[in-house]
Amino acid sequence: MPDDLSRYRDLFLSEAREHLQELNTAILRLEKKEMGAMDDAFRAAHTLKGMSATMGYTRLAALTHEMEGLMDFLRGSRRLPDPRTTDLLLECLDHIEALLRSVEESGAEGDRDISALVPRLHRAAGALPETAAPLPASPPPATPPGEAGGLVEVEVHLDPACALKSAKALLVLRNLESLGRVVRTAPPLEDLKAKRFDLDFKVYLETPRGEEEVRGAAGGISEVARVEVRGVAQPQAEARMSRAQRETGTVRVNVKRLDTLLNLVGELVIQNARLTRAAAGREELHAPIEVLRRLGSDLQYEVMQARLVPADFIFQRFPRMVRDLARQQGKQVDLAMEGADTEMDRTVLEEVAEPLVHLLRNAVDHGIEPPGERSRAGKPETGTIRLAARREKGFAVIAVSDDGRGIHPQTVREAALRRGLLTAEEAQRLTDDQAIHLIARPGFTTIEQATQTSGRGVGVDVVKTRVESLRGSLHIRSEKNRGTTFELRVPLSLAIVQSLLARVGPHLYAIPTTVITEILEADPAQVRTVQGHEVITLREKVVPLLHLDRLFAAPEGNTVEPGVPGARLPVVVVEREGSPVGLVVGALAGMQEVVIKPLDPVLRQSRGFAGATILGDGTVILILDIAGLLSTDAKS
Repeated sequence: MPDDLSRYRDLFLSEAREHLQELNTAILRLEKKEMGAMDDAFRAAHTLKGMSATMGYTRLAALTHEMEGLMDFLRGSRRLPDPRTTDLLLECLDHIEALLRSVEESGAEGDRDISALVPRLHRAAGALPETAAPLPASPPPATPPGEAGGLVEVEVHLDPACALKSAKALLVLRNLESLGRVVRTAPPLEDLKAKRFDLDFKVYLETPRGEEEVRGAAGGISEVARVEVRGVAQPQAEARMSRAQRETGTVRVNVKRLDTLLNLVGELVIQNARLTRAAAGREELHAPIEVLRRLGSDLQYEVMQARLVPADFIFQRFPRMVRDLARQQGKQVDLAMEGADTEMDRTVLEEVAEPLVHLLRNAVDHGIEPPGERSRAGKPETGTIRLAARREKGFAVIAVSDDGRGIHPQTVREAALRRGLLTAEEAQRLTDDQAIHLIARPGFTTIEQATQTSGRGVGVDVVKTRVESLRGSLHIRSEKNRGTTFELRVPLSLAIVQSLLARVGPHLYAIPTTVITEILEADPAQVRTVQGHEVITLREKVVPLLHLDRLFAAPEGNTVEPGVPGARLPVVVVEREGSPVGLVVGALAGMQEVVIKPLDPVLRQSRGFAGATILGDGTVILILDIAGLLSTDAKS
């Protein structure tokens, strides 16, 4: 790639992947007989072709050019692609993805051989016999004749005696807009209108007209002293991007910059809390500190909003994957997506992408039955998998459901026994809901022989581990022969979290509210011992108790002993594998929004702690990782 274009590589890759996803989506829609998707596919291929040619990526340009030709043939003949043609188009997209990956890793397309695809694309259009055709020697032109044209820089110099320079600038713009599209101005349009410029300004114009015509349009205004017109060696991609920014008022920002900004906002929250504490008793400081607090809160909200992207950001990756898996296994599956416009933190979405892959594979492999089995059960031969997203009280909730065979609790119990994951006595005590959650145990599978996609004792446990590392939870519901739902509940932000402060011995700890289901004060007289474990009964449910002062070996115990008059036992109820667990603490110290700081690598080896935070008085406290804490307790 020429040196002057290399700086546009990241922009090219970002846009190219968007168009590649558009192609994937459009081709899958065509497979479902949506003829209107042909125009979308053709447009995406055409744009990707032009961008690739402009950047000098000849293989990408040539392959998308041939795909465009096939789509144009189908569009002109009003034909939908048959299954073989659909498979061919999707195979081409796989090659495009590989070429883009090579560009990302090395800056070049590499030597991937795509020559065999060209004659197959020609044959699909009925334009070539069985003999192969050579790959085009050169890519098609970046901009077909008669389209947007080139980008030119128009530099306008006004006469020093000009009295109404803002009005003259706007007249120049009006004339130039009659010749094409004004991409941007320097200084910006707002500054031109407000007379915040000297006597010179520049206009970047996308136009098919010649240099002399452009110069005449700009120079035909009185008090314009001189006009200079220069061509701009700029890729189509950036010209189009600049136009999009002008029309929609949006810009692309590297997500790392947003991460840095969020960290700075977190520091502001901490310092504001310290300042509030230091100013206690000084009335003259209360008002300005409250203003700072409100400004910090507004800034935090805006940064969090800037990080939001629709769930479709990752959802759009899955239809192709589900379609290919179903084809491999001879199953018929429809993927229905709901709530794709639900906005969530980009980092949270990226973190749950891999767990969703596992769950969707699981639904195709284990959930949906083969067509014959479904027919015998009185079901439609085509199974349905639903991928749904919503926001709920500070959580992002993403669910994967299927209408397949469901999970049989007794089958799970027997498989867990065979694999030594629990004893016969423990299996007998499990409720059906608890038995179903056994599938999230490491090493669990009901499949004796692994398939290409699952059955190796990993999958749901990977999902559970990843979700809990995000301070979230996994809930499983299933009904025999009706289907299964896996529901992921994760916090909306991974950097700032609402927490309950609890005292254990002499120390304070933060418990994220995302994992808390209930807070209560129990009567110590109601605590009883069952099989060596202290429990209480909560709405006819037996809730085992975990005393944190004993678990942490706190130097000053805080457990209230039964029989103490008027004493109450502070209990924070959380959930483990679908069942409640009560964390016994010494005292509750209120709710507070805390900024999560990562632990030192040495401390990260200790399960049970998600990070640390700094309170307003400068005290450093640990944030509990409840999933890790309960796992540690179970092992002990």
